[in-house]
Amino acid sequence: MNNIDRFPAKRKMKINSVRNIFLGFIVACALLPGIVTATDEAAEKTVIKAVEQWIALIDAGDYAAGWSAASSHFKTAVTRAQWQDLLRPDRPRLGNVISRTVKTVTFAAKIPGMPNGEYVIVRFKTSFQNMKYAVEIVTATIDADRRWRVLGYSMTSPFPDGWSIFMSVLLLVVTAAAWIIELKAAPKPSATD
Repeated sequence: MNNIDRFPAKRKMKINSVRNIFLGFIVACALLPGIVTATDEAAEKTVIKAVEQWIALIDAGDYAAGWSAASSHFKTAVTRAQWQDLLRPDRPRLGNVISRTVKTVTFAAKIPGMPNGEYVIVRFKTSFQNMKYAVEIVTATIDADRRWRVLGYSMTSPFPDGWSIFMSVLLLVVTAAAWIIELKAAPKPSATD
């Protein structure tokens, strides 16, 4: 048993670090201007098909298969167990996919922290059962087997959804309740003080 297994806080810190690396990588890729290279409709369709097949594994909760189908760079950055640990707590709460529409497909010859190559950033507008408005960003690359494979994945909600609002209100109520309990438990000042 290593230190990460014995100390859950360290394990959570390591998972959060991996999550932050992926999110930072995806955001950097999505915001870079001037990285677009020439493409054609057939290449775009091939990429979208590969990305949609991969994301269907994630939608089905088969995170291990999603990891196996990802690029070699992805598998080097995060282990299968880490990937599963990143998705298991949050992804099921979203519910089923109601709709998913490709919004943009951006081809690039280079992205930060990666060697020159063939990359594509696909942005989806997605609606889940429990999150009506989400933006999914999937970055893919041509892997050693010359197939498009996923390099990174992130999801954000541009608007607060009901779940987020509920959790924020719940946190506020719990914090207020703890403060009231603490006040009641505090010793009362005596007349002699």
